[in-house]
Amino acid sequence: VKLANNSGNMFTSNTSAVLRSGPWVKTNGSWYGQADNITIRNVVLDSNNKWALGVLELYSVRNFRAHNVTLIQGQWNTQWALRGSGRNAKFFDLKVLGAAHLYQDGFHWEGGDCEVNGAFIQSGDDGLAVGCDQVNANPFRDDEPLTSFVACGVRVESCRGAARKGYRAATAPWSGAPNN
Repeated sequence: VKLANNSGNMFTSNTSAVLRSGPWVKTNGSWYGQADNITIRNVVLDSNNKWALGVLELYSVRNFRAHNVTLIQGQWNTQWALRGSGRNAKFFDLKVLGAAHLYQDGFHWEGGDCEVNGAFIQSGDDGLAVGCDQVNANPFRDDEPLTSFVACGVRVESCRGAARKGYRAATAPWSGAPNN
């Protein structure tokens, strides 16, 4: 996994997440290819109580695996703890801790397919969210909708939002995105 550099682009800024699957480069019409076959295990990712810092951002991942991973959000952070999209992503024994602020989704998977097997999620807003609304669409996907999402053994504590939330995908939400 590459840590993003600070290029001035909000999607590759190192002030946006503790760990990201970027930087992203579109090759032959696809964002896929730079973040394939990544596994992280037995790790704690901590935003160190920074105000505008997410924890784990995964876009255009393929065959991503996370085993026994803990994400710690800053108390007043305004970002989601985990946000992403991709094909064949799987999470086992995930913990998301510390979020209390409105708009702090704990786990939000926007496109492609994903499985969550065993998780404890604290959230200031939506605990476990799937799909993508038109306002928060991120361009780093191949205009791919959410195709499958499975969650088993997930416990959620949410302060202000829904424990579970599903968005109806926008029609071609990323077609007008930069470099698309």
